[in-house]
Amino acid sequence: MTEQPGDLRIARVADRLYEADRAGAAIPPIRTELPDGDPAATGYAIQRHNVARRITEGRRPVGYKIGLTSAAVQRQLGVDRPDFGTLFADMAYTDGAELPFAGLIPPRAEAEVALVPDRDPDLGRHTIADNGSSAAFVPAPSRSRPPRWIRAVAR
Repeated sequence: MTEQPGDLRIARVADRLYEADRAGAAIPPIRTELPDGDPAATGYAIQRHNVARRITEGRRPVGYKIGLTSAAVQRQLGVDRPDFGTLFADMAYTDGAELPFAGLIPPRAEAEVALVPDRDPDLGRHTIADNGSSAAFVPAPSRSRPPRWIRAVAR
């Protein structure tokens, strides 16, 4: 299978976001660098690229996260659906843990609900109750993050 020009652009953007995250540095908006097409599909392709890289580095996926669940926030960011991501072990903090704010741009904490499944999720039609029933446990993570991740995919 040959790489398409869009694949190269996705890899370049994924590399830029990865390096910015490692350096704790802001970068200009990436929307002009993205290939034409469905912005959500492009964002998830970038995410898959960096998730694979992080797994290769030894980071351990422990669950999934859902963001942009509020209709008001979706309107504010110009999107029409929640987004999904991988929760790695080093992103979850226990109750009372100190959050490492150094290197965040600007520092902020976002409370999220994460499900740690006991089996792979059924990607067919399902309800929130189905998702909850497949959870081995439901931690209450608080994940500090720079806001560029959501904005990069959403715009």
